[in-house]
Amino acid sequence: MKQIVNRDCNLAYEVVNAGNTGDTVLFFNGSLSTMSSWLPITEILRKRGIQVLVHDMRGQLSSPWTGPISYKDHSYDAKAILEAEGLNRVHVVGISYGSVAAQTFAADWPDITKSLILVSAFSEMDANTQAWVKRFIEWGHDALMSPEHKKAAYMNIAPLLFSTNFAEKNPDMLLKGAEMYRGLPDMFFEGMVQIYSNQITNTPITHRLKEIVCPTLVVHAEEDILTPWPLSKKILAEIANSEVIRIPGAGHAVNAEKPQLVDSIMTGFISGFKYFSSAKI
Repeated sequence: MKQIVNRDCNLAYEVVNAGNTGDTVLFFNGSLSTMSSWLPITEILRKRGIQVLVHDMRGQLSSPWTGPISYKDHSYDAKAILEAEGLNRVHVVGISYGSVAAQTFAADWPDITKSLILVSAFSEMDANTQAWVKRFIEWGHDALMSPEHKKAAYMNIAPLLFSTNFAEKNPDMLLKGAEMYRGLPDMFFEGMVQIYSNQITNTPITHRLKEIVCPTLVVHAEEDILTPWPLSKKILAEIANSEVIRIPGAGHAVNAEKPQLVDSIMTGFISGFKYFSSAKI
């Protein structure tokens, strides 16, 4: 793991297949995730010889930050990491909260962003999503009370992340996740509160989407409770050079439910393969 300091924050990141002169993919995590959440996909990309840059965003586990956070912070932090690695052109992938950071990055740095892939994405929130985000903030505060409250936070959140079928088939994974949350340090939940507070304060960013000029792929999971289809449609309507893949039978954390499929979609897109608009797999 590497670290740099940007705007007083210690940012942790890793480069897989460092030194590869071909394509590089920069990942932005979901709000409750860390760079390790991409491991099933980055391992496949590693075997394909693609250079990958993952990082814990400001406020996440290995990049702790308890002050206010903005999407601009995430954009400029990622730019600083790229500069430290001498990278000046990347494909960008973001999921959920990270998709908003990725959209901000693509709007801020059009000359750097080669293509953009947005998974379980939104640029603004509907009333349902905003209500859930406020609940997440409450659960983040509660988690600071005790290890059992941390475990309870995961058990509240997990049903919103996965499709019903996936959750029913993987009960051991959910129990393991709950125990993992139980052992997380308080700073993870302090960062969680700041990240979700940013989501409330600084979303929407829809007004910036027309600044995104790179080829853009929106990946929507059809059983996604947190970011339903109308939110993806809004992005597609605002970004001129965009297309969509809809994945049935998967929830919000589609990268965890169907990593090989998401990898195939990503590598096809960054290799220049064009899907039919509104395609479904």
